[in-house]
Amino acid sequence: ALRGRVLSQGSFMVASQAMANPPWAHGVDVTSDGRTIAVALGSGAVAVVSWNGLRRKWYSETAHMAATSAVCFPLCFPVATGGHKMVISGGLDRAVCLWDTSTDSNEDKTPLQRIDQGLQINALDSNDSSVLIADQGSSITVLAPS
Repeated sequence: ALRGRVLSQGSFMVASQAMANPPWAHGVDVTSDGRTIAVALGSGAVAVVSWNGLRRKWYSETAHMAATSAVCFPLCFPVATGGHKMVISGGLDRAVCLWDTSTDSNEDKTPLQRIDQGLQINALDSNDSSVLIADQGSSITVLAPS
């Protein structure tokens, strides 16, 4: 059985969203150093927050056209410009997106790369050489950076 205690809780909402209906967290990933969390939100957004007090570091309100179902800090793209982490997100809109989280939180986000997977994304994971994508099909897609 899993046992533990709540270390920290926080909201991943944008100030303009109503408190009565916040987006659900559909997926999370944590960096290998344990300092940063990526969150896939039911609103289609992706949030990257600092573990200390769950302070928001980066946010894309329109990452996906449907719920974002999975996020991953890919080990094969460990660091972007300025030491910021890259994030991969997958959504029910059938898209997989690669993000550079070093962009300003106030500007419109455009993914570095967007791939139409053809089926809704269920899960993402990575290793040192590739990204693994599980969708609603019967196989796993393996992508390697070029």
